[in-house]
Amino acid sequence: MAYRIEVMSKIQNSLFGLEILNRKRIKFLDYFMERIEKSKMSDGNTDQWNSALKHIENFDQVNIYPDQIHERWMEDLKKSMPKL
Repeated sequence: MAYRIEVMSKIQNSLFGLEILNRKRIKFLDYFMERIEKSKMSDGNTDQWNSALKHIENFDQVNIYPDQIHERWMEDLKKSMPKL
């Protein structure tokens, strides 16, 4: 069972591009802020990145590394966001 979880985690990490981040050991919030800076250089959706950042910063579990992100974490983040 533990092996299955490890394999599934590796697959999910590679699907979400988190594999590279794990090597850097950058925290999720720091990574997200870097992505916002990069989005400022391109056209378009900086406002959406900033809006997402506000929600993420209000979430009490953001001081984590990408390899600690799992489906439950994502669901909890989603539930913490205001309904539109």
